[in-house]
Amino acid sequence: MRSCRASSAVALLLICAGCGGAHGPTPELLAHARPRAAPLPGPLELEAARLATLVLAEWPDDAAESAARIATLEAETEPGAAPPGLADNAAELLAALDGYEAYLEFARQVLERGSDDPRLERRLQRHLDAEPLVRAEVHNAAHRRGEVAAVFNRLSAPLSRAALGGVMLPIEAGRAALSALLITHDLPEISTRERQELRAYEEFLARHPDAPESAEIAERVAAYRERLALSEHDEALEVGERALAAGAPRLAMLHVERAERLAGPDERSEALRIRSDEMLAERDRLLRASEQAEDARRNPNELAAEGQLARALLRDPPLDAAQRAEQLPVPLSQEDERAFVAALGLRARGDEDGFADALGIIAAPSPDRTGMSRHARWLLANPNDNPYGAFRKALGVERSATQRWLWLGRYAHGRTRRDLPRPVEWLLDVPGFAISLITIPQRMLQFSSARGRFGQPVILAGERYVARRPGGTHSEEVHAALETRYARQEHWSGALRHYEAREQPDPEQLLEYRSQVAERALAFAGQQTRIDVRMSIYASVARDYPDTPQAAEAQSLLRDLVERATPQEIRVSRGFLQEHPALWQPDALGLRPELFDGDGDELSEEGITLLGQTAISIALEDREPELRRVPLENFARFVALLEEISYERLVSDTRERPQPDPQRDLFFERARFGLLEQPDMRPSAGSHAVFLSSREKYGLVRRGNPLPVEFVIQGGLSDLGLAAFPRVRPPAATPDAFLYR
Repeated sequence: MRSCRASSAVALLLICAGCGGAHGPTPELLAHARPRAAPLPGPLELEAARLATLVLAEWPDDAAESAARIATLEAETEPGAAPPGLADNAAELLAALDGYEAYLEFARQVLERGSDDPRLERRLQRHLDAEPLVRAEVHNAAHRRGEVAAVFNRLSAPLSRAALGGVMLPIEAGRAALSALLITHDLPEISTRERQELRAYEEFLARHPDAPESAEIAERVAAYRERLALSEHDEALEVGERALAAGAPRLAMLHVERAERLAGPDERSEALRIRSDEMLAERDRLLRASEQAEDARRNPNELAAEGQLARALLRDPPLDAAQRAEQLPVPLSQEDERAFVAALGLRARGDEDGFADALGIIAAPSPDRTGMSRHARWLLANPNDNPYGAFRKALGVERSATQRWLWLGRYAHGRTRRDLPRPVEWLLDVPGFAISLITIPQRMLQFSSARGRFGQPVILAGERYVARRPGGTHSEEVHAALETRYARQEHWSGALRHYEAREQPDPEQLLEYRSQVAERALAFAGQQTRIDVRMSIYASVARDYPDTPQAAEAQSLLRDLVERATPQEIRVSRGFLQEHPALWQPDALGLRPELFDGDGDELSEEGITLLGQTAISIALEDREPELRRVPLENFARFVALLEEISYERLVSDTRERPQPDPQRDLFFERARFGLLEQPDMRPSAGSHAVFLSSREKYGLVRRGNPLPVEFVIQGGLSDLGLAAFPRVRPPAATPDAFLYR
């Protein structure tokens, strides 16, 4: 029903758009003329097409004559009568026909002297920038700048703060003196930029194996390859050591083998291999000893009793199995098995605490315990079988993390391991520890706003509990804890869900949570571009939260959206129209010149908006927008010009970036082919593209600091000082950098 009403509203809007007097007697805003027919190609264009044919056919002599004729014709043609730079384009085709080196030389010459065609200059510059040696030089310079930035930036801040006489002057001075050791130690064996440089060198050698500089570059490649192998060797051993520390000796052996394939065996890999072999041997020994011990203590009576317990547990429900286990004549050595089955019966009856207590007795360490103690410990540690125990453990983790943060600050997770001698590491950590202790009062003041970030383990464990034990013994406690933590994180829907599940929720607090959820939903709807999604959210707020103040607002927004919705909302600003007058000439949009000169009605900065089909909204100063229809033929020419201008800016302005918008492109394509008789009412068909002038997008001057150095003012309570210092801006990562990490 809503979509039908929206379609009717849009159809009515577009019908009204065809009426010139929608707001009473209004001066006509449009003046259309029949679009001019495309001019026939002149001698210059025909000769350019002939040249392209000759180049594709690889007839160099005839192509050279055609290029000379193009240069002559362009010199005789009046400015503006033909596309500029055709002579340079012809020379480019000839250079491409002469081979790779000739094309490179042509590109350098054109960029040195300049060309009338900015598209040609940008294309040639991109080609030269893509050359392997050029890319290698760029990556090498970025690597050196990154190393300088890493060292300089770490030293400039503490030294500047110490020079300004901060509270922690001795500590800052000590930190600045020792940080150079840390920085040089932490620099990677081979950086990402150096890996990219290596790839560029290898590409050059593959293309030009006989070039004069190939021998020198081959030496660089060999040196880089050796460093890369050493870096990957060390990384493999580090991962292997972590795997061994986590109790995975087989995984550690795999990384040892990889390290030895890269750089051969050494003392470190041999030591790691020996430790892995020892751990595997010890594990095998313990397994064999355990199997022998189990087999030695069994006798026929014990095996029979164990079989009866196993059959009861597998065949009967837990409650029946527990009752049957009480009646079975089980020997003393099988009492743990009987108690284990009885504990499962307690869990089936919903006695969570009794189940945990019974398993705790079985799991207690004792020399008389059997293998069932291991099963009991596993069940107690498994969050799915003992969700309340996992919840209590998460509360302890949260409490511990909070206390560590309050007392230690950024050292709450331990010291940073730098693989340096232990005295040096402690010396580097002393300044940070001192600042952490001094700033304890500050963290106490921040605690109320920062405590929400510590509750995630409790949330995960609590959600597991309420999912596996709905209505369980501790449901009220868990729901209360989850409601509090969701509220701290401003996750209002989660807080509302758990507050509603409590035994006696307060109506006022319940309304507050419902209002917060509705407010968040309205904010989310305002970020959506699809009309149907926004309509659905507004309707759900009005339907599901009628007791909140946001329900009336949602109804108003829904009503306004139904009345004003249009299939498209593509805006072209006044600045863009003024920058490209061909768009509003009589053979295109046909806007009257008076809209731009301040005589009478004045076009506002918003410009015009394409609403769907050929309807447009004309935004006027101090007035409601006027709705008009553009003749289909004129609208098709306007759209074609708009796309041509967009492409021209993209290929000539280095600041422009492609803006993918499939629905905009589909609408423009339908407009060019005259297929706008019926509006495209699909919910996903709308586009919100905006066309702005260069001044509106980038300002009067190009933004950004061209220098690699910037000035920074830094300080506050967290570091007890104020510093103003220069900082070397590190080079930005290239889009393909993730391939080389």
